[in-house]
Amino acid sequence: MRDEDDLGSDIGEKRMSDFQSIEERLRRLCLSFPGAYENNSFNHPDWRIGKKTFACFESYKGVWVINFKTTMLEQDEPVRSSNEYFVSPYTGRYGWVCRTIDNLNWNEVARQIEASYRMLAPKREARKLDEQRSEGT
Repeated sequence: MRDEDDLGSDIGEKRMSDFQSIEERLRRLCLSFPGAYENNSFNHPDWRIGKKTFACFESYKGVWVINFKTTMLEQDEPVRSSNEYFVSPYTGRYGWVCRTIDNLNWNEVARQIEASYRMLAPKREARKLDEQRSEGT
């Protein structure tokens, strides 16, 4: 967890407890995937499978976002459907999308993060996830 002083004014209208709650819920979601681990890159958390990042939580121009990977064909749909999404500034050319933390629908976030994980996970890890889902864990 980052030091509160590192967050500065990036939180904007979000109270610190709301921000920490979102970060912790995202952390639990990402670490629920087989083989996933947390890393700290550029002073923000990201979650990886192997050496590949499948999600991150960062600030862009003072707005906290959840980043996830999509295919280039899928990238346009969320961006067109809502102002809460935009193409990731640095990795958008690889299919990455940013989702602001306002008005989060956690079922949708979970679906998007799982899809990102599955795109990058080795087949054996994806099979483990399928097994977890079929066992109901």
